[in-house]
Amino acid sequence: MLKKLFICFILIIPRLVFTQVAISNNFPFKAGIYKSFSDFTADEPSADSLVSILKYDLNAEENILILKAESQYLLDSLIKEPIWGLCIQNAPYIRTEDKQDGRYYFVKLHVVGKLSYYYYKAFREKEVIMYVHNPYTGERIGKKTVTNRDLVFIQKLMHFQSGENIDFSFDNFKAWASDDKGLLKSIEEMKNEEKESKLFKTLLIYNDRNPVYPIKKNK
Repeated sequence: MLKKLFICFILIIPRLVFTQVAISNNFPFKAGIYKSFSDFTADEPSADSLVSILKYDLNAEENILILKAESQYLLDSLIKEPIWGLCIQNAPYIRTEDKQDGRYYFVKLHVVGKLSYYYYKAFREKEVIMYVHNPYTGERIGKKTVTNRDLVFIQKLMHFQSGENIDFSFDNFKAWASDDKGLLKSIEEMKNEEKESKLFKTLLIYNDRNPVYPIKKNK
């Protein structure tokens, strides 16, 4: 009897040792600087001591973190290439191309999984045609193009296995979720009025059904 219990114990140990935790919002990402996307997917940040002294402004409502000028200068002086992102208090932030006074927006991954999701607001330039009218007759006599800066709401999907980023839309999500045939059928059966209201919930369902794990880098 003791021999059988010992054998069972030996068989169970490897499973306990090698059980991986799926990537999700509860995953305990290590604090530090992610120089590259592969660093992030492997959960292998660097400069963890540096990130602890960085000072920043945080807009929690809009998921935006912006380093203070002196911290951005320090980071740039130590790491010459733009980093992929950083992790503070177990929350991963991805670097975007948007800036404030020359300092990058780092945006929190609001949903973490195979298809991660993030959102924020930023200004975008948009050309608008303005027509000139005769003040007396109202007749159109010319036009000119002006550039406006509009504050827009940006929503993105990031694929955990490729690092690609695309706009979060029904068609884009459907394309990326096509590997889940059962869920794809439900997506295709959605009525037009349901597409927007159910899209985010369907993203969460997809990630639950399609877990991913840290991708260890080859040494």
